[in-house]
Amino acid sequence: MKLFRREIPGALPLLKYFYDNLSEDWLPFLEKEGLLGEPLPDDQLADVSRLRAWPAGQYLVRMASSTNEETRTIVARALRAVGSSTHSDVKHAGLDAVAASFGRGAGGMPFAHAERVRGLVLALYHQALRFPAREDESRYDRKHRYFAAYGTLRGAAVDLCMQFIFWQSKDNESVIGRAERETIANSPDLRGVFEAELEDQSPAGWIPRAVLGAI
Repeated sequence: MKLFRREIPGALPLLKYFYDNLSEDWLPFLEKEGLLGEPLPDDQLADVSRLRAWPAGQYLVRMASSTNEETRTIVARALRAVGSSTHSDVKHAGLDAVAASFGRGAGGMPFAHAERVRGLVLALYHQALRFPAREDESRYDRKHRYFAAYGTLRGAAVDLCMQFIFWQSKDNESVIGRAERETIANSPDLRGVFEAELEDQSPAGWIPRAVLGAI
């Protein structure tokens, strides 16, 4: 660990290789050694191209889908520790981690936390809106607009709102699960998000429409 911290703190390809090959067993050690902190500023990274500059964040996203409660607790703690970061990759990892926790249905995030998770999803959405988005869609292949949109914080946040509804639909005891056809009507806060997004006629309005399938 000491050698790792000394030799490759800013070498993005090596960092990515390192975290991509770690198993769940490494998580407690990484937390103990402080290796789950936010990424270095862009000007300190060896790879200035930075598609994603926080490999530790992508590792946390993978771990967020674990069925192990202690693992999910460490992931949540690590993300809370960097919650004040203004780095877009940190915010994106937070969105991705919550979405990953939905993936296993009843085996993932407990449905008992639904209302707290709803509040978290909406908070992350509003945080994402404060980050600038790429407005020019002409550079993107029209066949891959969804992926281009999801690559933005705003797109990932809108997608997370949709993922939350889908996750809730798996809970037969929830309002959404009991009446899937009335999902939007029974979720006024999320309905407000979707309506506002679809009404956006600015140059960046293509982002939510691509995610919601409205174009």
